[in-house]
Amino acid sequence: MKKLICLLIVGILAMPSLFAKSATYRNIIAMHTTITVPQPMSLEEMPLSAYFDDVQSSVTTTFYQNMGYVTVTLTNETTGETSTTTVNSSLGSSTIQTSGTAGTWSILYVTPLGTTYEGEFTIS
Repeated sequence: MKKLICLLIVGILAMPSLFAKSATYRNIIAMHTTITVPQPMSLEEMPLSAYFDDVQSSVTTTFYQNMGYVTVTLTNETTGETSTTTVNSSLGSSTIQTSGTAGTWSILYVTPLGTTYEGEFTIS
């Protein structure tokens, strides 16, 4: 049942990009965490979500809870290019510009308590 709900939520989140009239392409970044919890964390329990915007070459993050100032590191695994910034999660969202360089990118969020969330996306 939980898997079905997760799939429905992901489908609903992806729908606006399917019907959008603009040329913006939003690629949802699958996030995972390294914290130890009794059971695996489901999509609806994640305190943040992110997507890569192909047109703007940027990553937009939505924070569903205030985690304080979060350090965000973007790394192009293909070229080694790295960018680190700190964002205030209490604002609810943040957008970070990338260089737009092609490759496989990783994104790492580190909270003040040391909790990490990671994801990956590709720029063609």
